Amino acid sequence: MSSINLENSSWSPRSAADRLLMLLKTQGPQTAADLGVGLGITGEAARQQLLKLAGDGLVEAMVEVRGVGRPSQVWRLTASGNTRFPDTHAELTVQLIHTVKTVLGEEALERLITAREQETRAAYTPPWEEPSISGSVSHVYRRSATVRGTWPSGESRVTATC
Repeated sequence: MSSINLENSSWSPRSAADRLLMLLKTQGPQTAADLGVGLGITGEAARQQLLKLAGDGLVEAMVEVRGVGRPSQVWRLTASGNTRFPDTHAELTVQLIHTVKTVLGEEALERLITAREQETRAAYTPPWEEPSISGSVSHVYRRSATVRGTWPSGESRVTATC
């Protein structure tokens, strides 16, 4: 599959702060020392940059226990820090749909969409709202009681005509 528009080749981090953000985005949470190694600077220089980024709300530190000794301070992006990067999920989705259609055909794409639609309907349809309900109050009561697991055995059924 083509990676056109999925790679942010036009975005090039220039400052140490931008490079730190990029490392955290691409490699996940890390210590200041590890980030410093990744940037070719000291751990202390990385920590100073991280403190500035934390002041801007772009990164945060968490304490992580890693065996014996002092816990490590691990840095990660905040939600605000993540918004600094383009979200290419929509472009990926369009490319996947195009690939399914091209490789597997229109019919396969239709089957895929239909299956997903059925899954979504099933997930959002309350258990008492089935298409086969025919005005029977006892059916609705029995269905909701079964879902809750409280249908008493031998109880008389009440039927109403709607």
